[in-house]
Amino acid sequence: RGRIGVGIQEVTKDVAESLNFKQAGGALVGSVEKGGPADKAGVEPGDVIVRVDGRDVHGSADLPRVISAIRPGTKVTLTVWRKNATKDVAVTVAELKDDADAPQRQRGNGSPKDKARPNRMGLVLSDLTDDQKKDLEVKNGVAVEAVSGAVRANIQAGDVILAVVSRGVTTEAKSAAQVNELFAKLDKSTPVTLQVKRGDNQFYATLRPLPPDSE
Repeated sequence: RGRIGVGIQEVTKDVAESLNFKQAGGALVGSVEKGGPADKAGVEPGDVIVRVDGRDVHGSADLPRVISAIRPGTKVTLTVWRKNATKDVAVTVAELKDDADAPQRQRGNGSPKDKARPNRMGLVLSDLTDDQKKDLEVKNGVAVEAVSGAVRANIQAGDVILAVVSRGVTTEAKSAAQVNELFAKLDKSTPVTLQVKRGDNQFYATLRPLPPDSE
């Protein structure tokens, strides 16, 4: 069976709006295996895979089914949505092996800063130290210290926000103040998609600003 080394997610209506994508559909690339086929071909987290050799990918469940049916060693063309345009990427499919998942590293971020006020997304954020960045193997990022109960997204204390995507524009998260200011400028009806790192995994989570009485 074939594999290309990506972690994927469903493209919901809110995710599509954040990415400035025309419609919900395709497979959102949440993570790319380092040194894997997709990585070597230039596939990036945040890409939406919409076709494989001209065959439409209607949802995230379609991609594994299509790729696993391709003979390893075969070169295929992935059509991806990236930065408001479609792009073709040639990927050589590798063989899927039944390796056990590597244990996920868990990291604590200290006790939540209960006195800090959540931002418009209901998140209490803090800057990463240089040592934390080194441990996480990231150049930039913002730690999630606490999460409001009103937040309806897969965000947890201890997560690290790597980037913020709104209306198709991706902004790297460099400081808590920068991200909080970015959230403050968002229209109340605008969904925002966050690139998140949790342990060894990366994924995308989409949420909307909280109503004023929930902030």
